This record gives sequence, C-alpha cells and structure tokens, in this order.
Amino acid sequence: MVIRLFFLCLLLFVFNSNVFTQSLNFGVSLEEISIENSPSLHSGAYAKWDNKWILIGGRTNGLHGFLPPFAFPSSGINNAIYIVDPLNNQTISTSTNILPNQIEEAITCSNMQFYQQDSTLYMLGGYGWSDSINDFKTFNTLTIIDIPSLVSNIEQQVDINTCFRQISDSALAVCGGALQKIDSTFYWFLDINLMGDMIKKYREVFLLKNIQIRLEHLNCKMME
Repeated sequence: MVIRLFFLCLLLFVFNSNVFTQSLNFGVSLEEISIENSPSLHSGAYAKWDNKWILIGGRTNGLHGFLPPFAFPSSGINNAIYIVDPLNNQTISTSTNILPNQIEEAITCSNMQFYQQDSTLYMLGGYGWSDSINDFKTFNTLTIIDIPSLVSNIEQQVDINTCFRQISDSALAVCGGALQKIDSTFYWFLDINLMGDMIKKYREVFLLKNIQIRLEHLNCKMME
C-alpha cells in the first residue's frame, strides 16, 4: 500500500509538472568557467558562504566500480576540504587528517545527505571505508559544521577542530536520498543502508517511510 501510494503521488507530480511547464516560455544558458586548482569531485557535500563554495567529502575518481573489492578504492577518497572562490579565481584547501578519526571518516565518505541552514551545514550518513572496523559501512553520524568559522580558520591556516560537532544514532545510517527541512523539522527520504562491501554482500535496506528529526543543539529526538 505504501509503495502504491508513493508511485501514485509520483505520477501525479510528473503529470502536474508537465501541464505547468507547457504554459511557461523561458530559456536556460550555461557558461563554462575555469577556476585555478579547483578539484574534480562528485557525491560529496557543499555549502556556500561569502560568495565562496565549500566542498567536503565525495570521491575524486569518477564513476565508482561495481566489482569487489575495487568498487570504492581508498585512492579515490577526498581527504581535503576545499574553499573555492570563483570571483577571485582561487582555491585553497586543508587536509582532513587533522580531525579526530570518527569525524574524518564521516565527512570523507560519499553520498551523504546534507543541508545548509544559514551558517550551519548538516551532514548525515554516507557510505565509505572505516579504518575502525576495517570494512565499508554506512555511517550513522550527524556532523554539524560551523561554516563561517571553517572558512576563516582554513584561510588563516589555524585549527579547524572546533568547527565540527557530531552525534551518532543507528537511525542515522543512511546514504543517498535527500535531506530537507520544513519549519524546525528535518526530513530525509529515499535512502539506502549498505553494510560491508556493496557488491559482495549486497544487503540493502530501503527506507520506505520518511523519518523526522528535530534538532535542538546536539540533542536529537527521533520520531516515526
């Protein structure tokens, strides 16, 4: 019943979108720009602050493979936090290895969910390698990042540890999908939970219902 309802809503959305767009007349143009030393990344998180782009996590090796044990090689992990200034054609970065292991692993994974609210970036879940268990995992963490402090500290080349806070809960173990916010409640949906090697074990848990979280500083209340 839940699946049927979901696809019915999806079909109604597509139909209404087609009807709406037929009445619009507009064009879209794209201009390619080249920014010096900007990284090649995908499947990470990003934020915007003071006309700069903050790029965290994801992978550097393009489309991942599909045969174990080479699907997500460690050589493709993005172990840096980038600050890209498109107006001044500049890119600076700092290594993530100066962070505690638990935080570094969580923010260097891929396909995490993320959401920026004002000066705060929320990064949730994600899939990647964990040295602590010597295996791949879906991370069960919520990392909260103070964006202005992070940008300032990287620019001044000072410690960035104080820019991060983190909590963990089994309900946060998701990757893919989307994270959005309505009023004071965060919603994440259409996620998967991958355990171990994605292909060899191939155990996927699809979360078919939305889960809500209400954040009050670092206290999370889980509501189903």
